[in-house]
Amino acid sequence: MSISEPKTPLDVISSASDDATAIILPDQGALRVTYGSLRREVRDVANALVSAGVSRGDRVGIALPNGLPVIVSFLAASMAGTAAPLNPGANPARGANLFNELASASHSIREQS
Repeated sequence: MSISEPKTPLDVISSASDDATAIILPDQGALRVTYGSLRREVRDVANALVSAGVSRGDRVGIALPNGLPVIVSFLAASMAGTAAPLNPGANPARGANLFNELASASHSIREQS
């Protein structure tokens, strides 16, 4: 048995069949997202990040609740720059630090109020 090279999430979504299920979101009525759809969404967001000035190595802070938008944003930020996910619902005590962490990122993706 040989050990293959480690794969990144981007490697996995790039090599999977378009019609294969990539994600099932039980909190959204068991919504199924195919790899083809996921690739298109990730590419669109990555292109938008690059258009906004994100480049390799730039920290993109992501403060979104769990769900498809945070998955797409994480993968897109990984393509365009460097993803820095921050879960706003993880620990209420971290709320004060969340703002500081977002402020230290080159760019950020968050819910609009």
